[in-house]
Amino acid sequence: MIAFGRVVVAVLMLTSVFGCDRDKPPLLIVANAPAGDTSILHMKAVAKVGERVTVRGRIGGQARAFIEEDREFRMMDLSVPYCGAGNPEAACPQPWDYCCEKKELKAAAGFRARIAPPQWRREHFGPLKPLMEVVVTGTVSSIGPEWIVEVDSVHIAADPGG
Repeated sequence: MIAFGRVVVAVLMLTSVFGCDRDKPPLLIVANAPAGDTSILHMKAVAKVGERVTVRGRIGGQARAFIEEDREFRMMDLSVPYCGAGNPEAACPQPWDYCCEKKELKAAAGFRARIAPPQWRREHFGPLKPLMEVVVTGTVSSIGPEWIVEVDSVHIAADPGG
């Protein structure tokens, strides 16, 4: 009976330390930019599957900037201008889809940033929006026609909308 009592006390202590929100993953936004970030084009030239990368780019590259069911968003290299960039008179309703660029360029200069692990969703990334310049850190999980980086942290470097 004493052993059972110790187990109950231990469980209660762990619950008080970790709280009831232990099933909720933490926000993945980090305040400080990680050191050593690289461009998307450079990452795609040198990275291999399983390698840890820190990449700077812009959220965008398709009409649906965030695909919650796939827990991911697309990123584009900063060298590729989004539709209407630098032209405030451009009337593009979704400048983050890069519709002004050729499909081949979008494929070469972009990748899918997938939230890792699988139970995390977009809401855990907090205030991310299309066209934000971000620095993501994660592990390359797929290369070839469609690059995927399993992201575990995001730093917001610039927000063109605010």
